[in-house]
Amino acid sequence: MCSCQNVKFGTYSASIPIRTPWGQLRDIDFCVCREVIGLWDLGIETIESCCGHNHKTGYIAVSPRYEAKMEQLGYLRDPLAPHVFLTKRK
Repeated sequence: MCSCQNVKFGTYSASIPIRTPWGQLRDIDFCVCREVIGLWDLGIETIESCCGHNHKTGYIAVSPRYEAKMEQLGYLRDPLAPHVFLTKRK
């Protein structure tokens, strides 16, 4: 579970702005920012992410070319969206 308390989906109240290695400014949920930055350090480009705010399992969406790498790292694929991986690993 994440550390969010009373955070609703879509509010961005649990996020912090972080500049990506490719120069974009993204709002990343504080609960998953270390994990997302770790993926960036491995060269994996993320599209979006959400910690789940203690309501759902968090996820990290990646560019299609990184899907195999995410599986190699042990991430579980969301069965409804092939480029989305759950923050919960195998």
